[in-house]
Amino acid sequence: MTRKLLLFAALAVTVAVIRFFLKEWLDALGIPPGVGSMLASLWVLEFVALIAFFRGDTRWLTAASAWLVLAAWCELLVVSGIHLTERTGWDTYYSGPWPSVHERFRTAEAHVRAHLQGFLVRAPLGLLFGTIIWRIRRRTLARWLEPRHKDG
Repeated sequence: MTRKLLLFAALAVTVAVIRFFLKEWLDALGIPPGVGSMLASLWVLEFVALIAFFRGDTRWLTAASAWLVLAAWCELLVVSGIHLTERTGWDTYYSGPWPSVHERFRTAEAHVRAHLQGFLVRAPLGLLFGTIIWRIRRRTLARWLEPRHKDG
């Protein structure tokens, strides 16, 4: 599990860096901001990791701990991206891909607070979804390993 966690953490750094520069490139190509933002989304990476961690043959606590560490790491990367965007003055996806984000969160601090509050909601929901995946995997595995009786 440690290797898988480190792999996803390294991928998260890569996605975070790409996300910082991607908006300018995709805007020039006429790609809508929402689409561009999802192309380099740490949330998408978290979701893929959630499935990978909870689908494996591991204990629930191990999968939950690994996913929570990764989710917190991704949130730290987002917060860093928001602050870096403010310091550089660049227009990146970290400043918000939609105009409503700029209107609602006039400062980086307000944007960061909203992300941290969102994390407090996303984390339990992620664990709930992970638990569902884990239970389905356990039930399927138990059914598959169950001895089959032939009538006859």
